[in-house]
Amino acid sequence: VRESVAFRPRVPGLEDQGVATLQRRLVALNQEKQLMESEYTRLTSRGALKSGEDRRSKLDLERGLEMVSSQIASLRRHVRKLEGDSLNPKPVQNYSVLVR
Repeated sequence: VRESVAFRPRVPGLEDQGVATLQRRLVALNQEKQLMESEYTRLTSRGALKSGEDRRSKLDLERGLEMVSSQIASLRRHVRKLEGDSLNPKPVQNYSVLVR
């Protein structure tokens, strides 16, 4: 008789609440990044930036996008370090176990 057993590797001693908090922060940063990208697109789609205020806004958005992107990359690395590669999960592997 064979039973199918799902196997999902886990890191021993992992604090799920800490990882969940980091993942919520990732979601929030990604939402912030999307808002900044849409504002940047809106600003640059109007053509040449004529006023100093528009040029400053563009520079501020570029700097902000760089900072948010850097924070996202750092958090992703940290989460992957804590729980393996769960942001790009591998499919659950089914192993057949021979039961006697």
